[in-house]
Amino acid sequence: MKLSIKSLVTRSLTLTLLLFGCIKAMACSCAPQPDDINKAVTDAYQRADAVVLAEAIEVTELTGSDLYGDSLMADMSGEVVKERTLFSEIKSWKGIHGRQFYTEITVACCMCGISFTKGQQYLLYLYRNEDGTFAASSCGRSKPVVVAGANTVAENTGEENLAEQELAILDKLIFE
Repeated sequence: MKLSIKSLVTRSLTLTLLLFGCIKAMACSCAPQPDDINKAVTDAYQRADAVVLAEAIEVTELTGSDLYGDSLMADMSGEVVKERTLFSEIKSWKGIHGRQFYTEITVACCMCGISFTKGQQYLLYLYRNEDGTFAASSCGRSKPVVVAGANTVAENTGEENLAEQELAILDKLIFE
């Protein structure tokens, strides 16, 4: 069967478009957040098993047989697919987690997991895993924070005031 150049180009272009479409379809997809910060924070607070401000003390990449004795495979890019992070509580608004607790999160492509950095502080909306560790999602309100003097604010550029509002809303929720 002899294919013309036009036919080869058409087939190559079609295959390329299909592959890019599949890659896009594999991306993490999050439900929209409410525009009203009070509602968004309240909803996230109610859904979470724990809400805490904490510092990442140790981040461990789970590889090989670290997980349930099974081989832990990397995603298509060769990146580690799970991380276990030890956190130290700074302030808690909700949940039973102890002064130190672990998260175990799938950070592979398309799974919406959050990868943490040792020494960084985070505002965490956590969900309990079956093994007693916690998970957080990039689709939730969990975020890194920076400490500026005595104030803790979100790292997100231009959203410092918004983060201060979120922390104030959480403080109000525990007294209601």
